[in-house]
Amino acid sequence: MADIPGFTDLGGRRFVDTASLVIVDSIKVEIGPIEERQLEALVRHIMRDIQAQMWRSFRDPKSGRTYTYKGRPRRASAPGQAPGVRSGRLLQETFRGTSFPSTTEAVLTINTGYETFLELGTRRMAARPYVFPAITEILERLKQSDVIESFDRLSSADIAA
Repeated sequence: MADIPGFTDLGGRRFVDTASLVIVDSIKVEIGPIEERQLEALVRHIMRDIQAQMWRSFRDPKSGRTYTYKGRPRRASAPGQAPGVRSGRLLQETFRGTSFPSTTEAVLTINTGYETFLELGTRRMAARPYVFPAITEILERLKQSDVIESFDRLSSADIAA
């Protein structure tokens, strides 16, 4: 079984901002025999797919309330939907903070100051998860296509508890 540590700061459970600290150190993924350079390519591929899935979820149509922002009508995300794009900062940070410290590790840091509030919600706002759904979606697809054998599921509910 290969342990693919990482997706830290986004993909795992590590969200860091001034208000809270929640950590996921790794997602355990079981794969068959694989060469190290293939493993490195797989880790990079998984990270890029997770980022693309988050981007798609930001761009999906929203069904929350309608409001005006800078003179333009906008539709907010409803509870349970990924956040919509307003300023683009969260979207930019999702693609900016990627690094690959080793062949089996991918680190994604999102540093907006509000990423945790959106993912986990607050006492005044329901969660607008975008990280865990993206990770689960991509790993499920890889499992169905027999690229990986299994993975440990994580959800924002596990973290919030």
